Amino acid sequence: MERGQIDDSDATTLSEGLDPLTLESFPPCPEGCELSLSTRVIGAPEHTLYDDGAKFSKIREKIKSKLEKSVKFIKKAGLKEKKFGPFISIRLGDERGMSNSSMKNLTPAEMASLKTKLDWLEAVREVLYEYNGDFDFVVMSENEHCGFSNLAQNIRDARVRMKYKEEARLVEELKIGDETLENVFLPYQTQERLRHPIFGNILGSIDQDGKKFFCSQPFEVADGRLCCHFYVHVGGKLLVRLAYKSKSHQRWRVDSAHIGSSLSDERSYEKGRYSYTAETIPCQKLEKLLESVEGKKSEKVIPNTPFMDWRDVDTNTYVEETEKDESLPEISGWESSWMSFDRQHYPADFTCDFDKPVDTRTRPPSEMFPSGFTTEDYEFTYRGVALRVTMAHDSDGRVWVDRLEKTGVPINSYGIKSKVLDLGILHWKPIEYLNQVPHGLKSYIKEIDTLPAHEYGSSSRYVDITLAFDSLPFIKKFREQRKIQRVA
Repeated sequence: MERGQIDDSDATTLSEGLDPLTLESFPPCPEGCELSLSTRVIGAPEHTLYDDGAKFSKIREKIKSKLEKSVKFIKKAGLKEKKFGPFISIRLGDERGMSNSSMKNLTPAEMASLKTKLDWLEAVREVLYEYNGDFDFVVMSENEHCGFSNLAQNIRDARVRMKYKEEARLVEELKIGDETLENVFLPYQTQERLRHPIFGNILGSIDQDGKKFFCSQPFEVADGRLCCHFYVHVGGKLLVRLAYKSKSHQRWRVDSAHIGSSLSDERSYEKGRYSYTAETIPCQKLEKLLESVEGKKSEKVIPNTPFMDWRDVDTNTYVEETEKDESLPEISGWESSWMSFDRQHYPADFTCDFDKPVDTRTRPPSEMFPSGFTTEDYEFTYRGVALRVTMAHDSDGRVWVDRLEKTGVPINSYGIKSKVLDLGILHWKPIEYLNQVPHGLKSYIKEIDTLPAHEYGSSSRYVDITLAFDSLPFIKKFREQRKIQRVA
């Protein structure tokens, strides 16, 4: 029996007013693209949320019936079948335009080709949109797929990325602060921020690891958080970054801005990929520069945080520039999240001589630390690896590790270490959100009555976890050598 001549009388039962779908219903495929439909019957996923087996069985039968109907409909339409489905398989070639890597070095001809493919894909979506109530479509390209409902957003994201590529400029001369840069490449977002009266107001600069950092005027956003844009001149480019003052950590961090959302343009502050608490802390020189300009913040409040757009592939280079440092496997990845904290320990030789600090600083009072605190820097070697630790303590006798990192590791264009160590609880903040405290540490938390209620509810309120640090040999030795006793 030839295709299109099977007994499928129920396969053409569509919503009122819809015509049967055929290949002729779609616009012609441009070069490098193909269109096909297919289907499969989905079994019950192991992670189903339905505790009622009978209820889920009915739902599964409904899905099965719908997909079996799709099989007949696809065959009647004369459409090509694929192994997986029910999918609309959309091939856009290697340079598909939906990921950072595929957008990095597109030529003008490739950009024009991609626009044609996106126009076609948008037209395909318009055809399928009417039939989405009858069939479950998933859009495929190479080894990736997205739900049909997300396709429109993905197309918009690709178009925004192309806009950024087209707006990037090479300028012969650029004045920034007291510096003049020659033949410098400016991504779209750099141009946009430099034109702003606050974001383009340069107040200071530093040199670090062959990179020049320029710090602009800090500003507050509507929720009271302090933010600041800085620029880095590296490899003939001037890239813009966003720093913000963490409320719980009371220190500057750099927004990694590497994820974004395919469902919404809304953003939150991103904290890297490997170590939530330690990864995005800027290097000490950049941190000191940011601290030095805090008192010069703008009087104007910016309504919404001016996040960097993750779709700008010339600016968003975080993933390429940052990697996990696994040179200390017996310490890296140390966790207390799912186990009893009392059973955790660091190697006995992971220790430091806290006799003479190489640097000492006094931090001013803040909401989290009303009396301020003192930091002391020490250098030590662990199994041939040179490390630098910044110990912190306050007038209440609380002690924590403010910073712990390998020395000699270059920073990247975000002003942070290019290789990230994850040293478990030694990298944790002294004040944490209650809902982010691991189960093994719950018995060590101390409520903080002086802090205001958290905007996201009581489960997200701030709590003091420094009591947990006190049981660590590293902290105990610091207390003993520096003669620091807890008084509160």
